[in-house]
Amino acid sequence: MNKILVIEDHLEVRENLHELLELCNYHVISAPDGTKGIQLAISEQPDLILCDIMMPGGVDGYDVLTTLGRHPETAAIPFIFLTARADKTDIRRGMQLGADDYLTKPFEEQELLRVIQLRLHKSHLLKQPFSRSYEGLKSFFFQARQEGGLPLDIDPAGLHKFQAGHVFFRENETPEHLHFLASGKVRLSRTGRVGEASSSILYEQGGFFGYKALILGTPYMHVAEALEPVEVSLIPKNDFYLLLLYNRTFSIRFIQLLANRVKEQEELLLKMVQQLSQKTVAETILELCPEVRGTHSDTISIEAIRSRASIANLSFTLALRDLDHEKAICLKPDGVHLLDAHKLKSLANG
Repeated sequence: MNKILVIEDHLEVRENLHELLELCNYHVISAPDGTKGIQLAISEQPDLILCDIMMPGGVDGYDVLTTLGRHPETAAIPFIFLTARADKTDIRRGMQLGADDYLTKPFEEQELLRVIQLRLHKSHLLKQPFSRSYEGLKSFFFQARQEGGLPLDIDPAGLHKFQAGHVFFRENETPEHLHFLASGKVRLSRTGRVGEASSSILYEQGGFFGYKALILGTPYMHVAEALEPVEVSLIPKNDFYLLLLYNRTFSIRFIQLLANRVKEQEELLLKMVQQLSQKTVAETILELCPEVRGTHSDTISIEAIRSRASIANLSFTLALRDLDHEKAICLKPDGVHLLDAHKLKSLANG
């Protein structure tokens, strides 16, 4: 039975939704405000969230969506906005934040149920596990293209065979690929500096290695060596970034693949991806700054930044909010105003 979380401050609307959805064989939990809704979403892990936009208490629907986007266990839950306004600005803002759909109150019962069924069906398809094999990796790429709209250049570029002792990369080399280990074993080792112990990590069939340096944009800190004959797929850096940034749902799924569904690793990787999103947006704002000089405005259009940055809506919004919090920019309704170029450059450089 699918679990649906209803976040709605009007008691009558909330109770009507609760009753209707239970009659349709959904397990329903509900919250009267955004703060309680966030708590329930994290603790109950619903299959879908219906959320009002305008709510009292200082936490509105937009805040709920962006807060849940920072947690790997809730970031990919289908999210449908409910709004009493037919104002296109509200609707546009909700979709730009990364909501999956919206309904304008009052709505027809059949319309509500149709949207819920559609989103649950799509979510169910996207949750199907992929085997940790080369064929499973190709299936993931195919779905990312077909369902997620990712403009990937190539599918995983074939399998390359290497003998025991082959070195894939060394410390201080610049990363150019994500490595997927289809068979065999690879060891990542790091020579201890003065006062540090040496360390090593073993990767076996179905593992990805070398991805942290790619996310951080730093040289490798380890040596990667084949311990026996291996087969490896090399995924280009551009495709790797698209999988992490372009589509929020597939970003979360890809993080789960990289972390092999280890929760601590998923949380760490999501934070790293959020930092990468912030870096990407900061670089884009700096690129656009010369284009607004000499005009009558010192404000950069959010749409101009969004179109050039090419990252998922929710990741984009979180990055803008973080940059605003850092006082590098001032986020305005009509765009972005640069406050501190030096701080923005520092954030862009990681």
